[in-house]
Amino acid sequence: MHITLLDATEGENELGAIAEQQCSKEGKSCSYFKLEQMNILPCRNCGACTTKTPGECVFKDDIPEIIKSVVKSKVMVVLAPIRFGGFNAQYKKALDKFVLTGLPFFKVEKGKLSHPGRYNDCNDGMLYNLIIGLSDNHSEGQKQSFKKLTAQNEEIMGTKHRAVIMEIAQAPEKTGEVISGLFKEVSRL
Repeated sequence: MHITLLDATEGENELGAIAEQQCSKEGKSCSYFKLEQMNILPCRNCGACTTKTPGECVFKDDIPEIIKSVVKSKVMVVLAPIRFGGFNAQYKKALDKFVLTGLPFFKVEKGKLSHPGRYNDCNDGMLYNLIIGLSDNHSEGQKQSFKKLTAQNEEIMGTKHRAVIMEIAQAPEKTGEVISGLFKEVSRL
C-alpha cells in the first residue's frame, strides 16, 4: 500500500519525520511532501484545467508531483495546523488544486454536488484521508469547525476520511500511534 504524506506544518519540527518513520515501520511505501518547501500556486479558478488542459493546471508549479503520488495512493495522511477553525495556507493551496483529480463536470450523489473522479480506476477508486488537525489550545468550537470543514471537503472529493485533533504539545508522542491505528482501519476496508 502506498501512502501520500502531506506535511503542512510550518518551520522545523519532528512530526513529518515521525509520520514517515511510522509508514516505514508498518512496511508501507511513502511519498513525503513538506508543503512550505514546495512551489504551490493558489488556484485562480480560471477554468483552464477543465477545458484547455483537462486535469492539468496552466500555471506551472509543483502540484503535479503531489497529484501523481495521490493517484497511486490508497491513503493520504495530512498534518495540518488549525487556523481560525480551518486549514492553514499551505494545505489550503494544495487542497484547492485537487480539483485536478476530478472530471470537468458535476454529479449529484446522495443530494450532494461533486466532481466525478478522473482516476477512479486507480486503487479501487477510493482514497482514504487521515487529516491530523494540530491545535495550539484552540477552542472546542474551532476544533469542531475544522472537523466539519474536513468532512465537507471529503464529501466533495468523494473520499473516505477521518479527522483527528491533536494538541501540538502532544503530537510528537501521538502521531505514530494515530497513523498506526489508521493503517489497521484501512486494512479492514
